[in-house]
Amino acid sequence: MVACGHNCTVVVTEPGDVWSWRQGRVWQTGMNTREDHLLPERVAGREVFGARMFMVAAGAFHSAGVTGDVTLLTRGNGAEGQLGHGDSEDRLRQERISRELFGGLSPFGLC
Repeated sequence: MVACGHNCTVVVTEPGDVWSWRQGRVWQTGMNTREDHLLPERVAGREVFGARMFMVAAGAFHSAGVTGDVTLLTRGNGAEGQLGHGDSEDRLRQERISRELFGGLSPFGLC
């Protein structure tokens, strides 16, 4: 799977790892840096996410992913509250969104 955002590309490989490349000022890919990454670099996999990454989406300055156990993760610029963590803080690494915010249900209807 591939997702393209503003100055970035995010890819999920068959084993569920996330790879990305992007312009440095845009930090939505979860690389924990604001340097340019002009070639694909592995962001993380099961050892970080706790499960295989299933899908990703990229926005202007943020991105989101869903793991195989239906956990929602977001990262990037949170200035407008778009990350779903109840604040306007930036996240340089992916952080989980609690299912409790969806009444304990999966927000995706996958399980």
